[in-house]
Amino acid sequence: MSDAGTAQQVREDAANWISRRDGDSWNEAAQTDLDAWLAQSPAHVVAFLRAEAAWGRADKLVALKPQASRRFAETIKDALPNTLRAVAAAAVIAVIGVAANNYFTTTSEKTYSTPVGGRETITLVDGSQIALNTDTTLRMDLSGRERKVWLDKGEAYFHVTHNAARPFRVFADNRTVTDIGTRFTVRRDSERFEVAVMEGKVSFDSGKEKSIALLPGDVVVATATKVSVTKKPSRALAEALGWQRGLLIFDNTTLADAAAEFNRYNAQKLVVAKSAAHLPVVGTFRANDAEAFARVTEQVFGLHSEKRANAIVIAR
Repeated sequence: MSDAGTAQQVREDAANWISRRDGDSWNEAAQTDLDAWLAQSPAHVVAFLRAEAAWGRADKLVALKPQASRRFAETIKDALPNTLRAVAAAAVIAVIGVAANNYFTTTSEKTYSTPVGGRETITLVDGSQIALNTDTTLRMDLSGRERKVWLDKGEAYFHVTHNAARPFRVFADNRTVTDIGTRFTVRRDSERFEVAVMEGKVSFDSGKEKSIALLPGDVVVATATKVSVTKKPSRALAEALGWQRGLLIFDNTTLADAAAEFNRYNAQKLVVAKSAAHLPVVGTFRANDAEAFARVTEQVFGLHSEKRANAIVIAR
């Protein structure tokens, strides 16, 4: 197909998109298809914006077929004297420039958050799912050439439908996790950032060193001073996802670390005395029942627990 033929087809496609958008059947899936079409080429964006600028509101395009659109454009072109054509061309370019600026700077970012002890699962139009753990804030923008997520705090589990044409990236400060068709978790605390891969592959970029390719079982932990990668068995990774069922699963976890996990899910905090902090904990517990956990420490270790204002103190 010639360049002229290709350009004509793009113009017709743009008109069809606007006509479809104004119809009753328009939905999120159609919007995703339109976004993908726009992302294929700057020419698509220009054609789409020109169609909107030429006829103003989209509802005026519903009655216009692509052939009628061409006749209308040709009629206007032939009717304009040369001088006016130049003025009109400048005006169209200005309108397109403003529209393009608005198109690319208007954000479609959405924010999702969960309270302490809360959970939420988000299903995207492409079939991907994001599960938010307790006290998590996440922002998302799916309107551009990339599917972008910013994890401001907390923890999220990602089951991503891979699309090489629209990469899925998770950002936290200067760190980036890029999906390559996978299931993974990202956790952001005040002093550390952790990524664990359950399936597939992700790329981790700390912003300081070469990107790291992570495979199933890989867990990367990044702090302000270093980045480390370890390997964990699938069972351990599955247990770490117990929070999706409201559970905390410990396997020789120190009492201090177990208490810290409980504190992520409860307003009533566990405080463990230094003398008992090293004791190993094994078992499955309800994440929202810190009192039951404190009673178990009394029965298993012979410890003493005491309720205070907003805390339960566990000591020998």
